[in-house]
Amino acid sequence: MFQFFQLLPTLTVAENVMLPMDFARTVPVRERHDRAQRLLERVGIGDQANKARSWATSASRR
Repeated sequence: MFQFFQLLPTLTVAENVMLPMDFARTVPVRERHDRAQRLLERVGIGDQANKARSWATSASRR
């Protein structure tokens, strides 16, 4: 699912999901975290939201 070149290493998985929302400015700031969490849950990795990118990418490759 995740490729290392698609995620910023200094951000958590949730922060990486929220980043396009920041750029697009289509989702209000106060709603971004909840939306990111819902999206991660939708693809079955909601429990990974606060993990660093390096851990999440290695786990998703298994």
